[in-house]
Amino acid sequence: MILQRCLTATILGHSRAINKHWSPSFQLFGRVPTLCDKRRAGHLGSPLHKAVRMASSTAESGDTGAVTVFVTVPSEEFGEEIAGLLVNPEARLAACVNIIPGLKSIYWWDGKVQKDEELLLVMKTQTVLLQQLVEAVKKHHPYDEPEVISLPITGGSSTYIKWIHDSTGGS
Repeated sequence: MILQRCLTATILGHSRAINKHWSPSFQLFGRVPTLCDKRRAGHLGSPLHKAVRMASSTAESGDTGAVTVFVTVPSEEFGEEIAGLLVNPEARLAACVNIIPGLKSIYWWDGKVQKDEELLLVMKTQTVLLQQLVEAVKKHHPYDEPEVISLPITGGSSTYIKWIHDSTGGS
């Protein structure tokens, strides 16, 4: 739930407005917002209300055959290297890789709390290509155990989802 809140706030770029109007049952990930969610979204001009309205108008519920993959990296140079490997015409394992700077990770590793500055890669690919993408990232990543996690894309712009499929191999 907290990850969904953080991701929603980050993606929409309106963390203050979202936190002000947040309801634990509201999720942009995993389902289409309901009328109750729209009522909780606050006044009609709020950023949250606009996000709910946009998600409601473009969402196609169900299995789209696409996933969003999150990978943390230690540097921009390495992020660009991984992105290039995955998006290149020979591999076509990802349709798009966004490189988001300014991440601070605090985690448990080697029996103690660690703290690192990192970047977040947000990748879009087909579900059937996920295992190949994970293997490619792990093969080239400098970490002993890199973060490579995915969330299903259950709705959104049908033309964008089609583009993900058209831009990646295995179609």
